[in-house]
Amino acid sequence: MSKVATRQIDVDLPIIGEPFPVKFANTRYETEDEKIDVFADLRTAVQWFDLAPAADALGSGRPQTSATLAELRVLRDAVRTILLGDESHTDSVEVLNRAASSACAHVRLRRSTSVEAFSWSLDHIGAPGARLVAAAAASCIVFLAQPNPPTVRQCERSGCPMLFVQHHRSRRFCSESCTHRVRQARYYQNRPR
Repeated sequence: MSKVATRQIDVDLPIIGEPFPVKFANTRYETEDEKIDVFADLRTAVQWFDLAPAADALGSGRPQTSATLAELRVLRDAVRTILLGDESHTDSVEVLNRAASSACAHVRLRRSTSVEAFSWSLDHIGAPGARLVAAAAASCIVFLAQPNPPTVRQCERSGCPMLFVQHHRSRRFCSESCTHRVRQARYYQNRPR
């Protein structure tokens, strides 16, 4: 029987450097030994939002209630289903659309002070939980609907459920740690006894 655990977040997670939707989808996964749900409790979820650099771009704070956390879990599971290419993701698309509409939003133009450039952000208005859920959904929708969406893959190391953006066609693993483990396993498998 698999144990269900909530683990402390650490900076060595193999998702560092991935866009928010991929990091978000990787907050729930299952290995041969355990089931991990970073959003199982509020304290751990807040830790994740504090440590995930891309979460700062949401500009909508951290989850403050168990109700908001439950909405984030539903949204996360829908995003993971879509990223994994599940054929039955029409319900997941509706989950994203419903979450994105949970708070009113407007586009804000920003001018950079260091260069003559502009950027934009989507600012949400409403209750803190609704703003967070809507901002997370909007970020995922923008990622999924890019004109040339990045290729998202699941790590090829046996037993690793992590997703990653495949920036290069030869990349097969989510992190250097997984790459190293596969190389080590091959070495010991091919070594004469």
